[in-house]
Amino acid sequence: MAPIPALSLFSCGHMLESTVLVLAHILIGLAIAPYQYVPWVGEAPLWWKMFLITCGVLVAFIDHAGVYILKLCPWCSLDLQDKLKQLPVLTLLAGQVFYYSSLGQQFGAVTAWEMFGVGFVVPILIPSLLYMAFQKRKAAVADGSLLMPLCEDNVPTPTNRKQTSIGNLTGLNFAMESATAVWDPNSTAFPSSQAQSQVALTYLPFALAHTFTDVGVLIFMAIFWSMMDQDSRAILLRFYGLSDALAQ
Repeated sequence: MAPIPALSLFSCGHMLESTVLVLAHILIGLAIAPYQYVPWVGEAPLWWKMFLITCGVLVAFIDHAGVYILKLCPWCSLDLQDKLKQLPVLTLLAGQVFYYSSLGQQFGAVTAWEMFGVGFVVPILIPSLLYMAFQKRKAAVADGSLLMPLCEDNVPTPTNRKQTSIGNLTGLNFAMESATAVWDPNSTAFPSSQAQSQVALTYLPFALAHTFTDVGVLIFMAIFWSMMDQDSRAILLRFYGLSDALAQ
């Protein structure tokens, strides 16, 4: 049996990572949709909740499976994907506000703010700050040793500048694409050159930070749901018709 190329192993890891994060995004949308309270207005209408779920699914695939979308639909460029997700992202941000407003109705404003603080600082802010600190330390290396060898005579091309720009927006997509650019597809060994090692060191911290963020938010959503009283927990079950299914 021929040995599996190292790039194939990397691709499998990337696909698994993307699948986990897509599912986490979708489940977060499903978790917050039933609990949408618009301040000074009241319970959000059903159409908003369904639109919120749709936006969650769309952003999940664009954020974490953009490379695969591009391969299946070459006309759907990463630039187009970033433009398509602008409105859904704003919708999801509004959905988060309405979600914590709903928690405020159930637990009181002070407790809701505490939940927001914990749910924002632990899974989102801390990993982001740690990753940004890591990136600052790696910035000179990434700009010099990672991208430059890909250019003839060490002169950046529009493609590489575009990759750098896209990487600031899509994260995992850029990490995967930059890895395939310097990782020998025919190699049966893990990277040993400085450029290939830097790709791994750039990709893995981002993957770990982003996984911690998305999965962490989902875990906190589950914790918040478990803290609700029985009637409030039943709202989610009734919204998806699970209460009748469980009763049977």
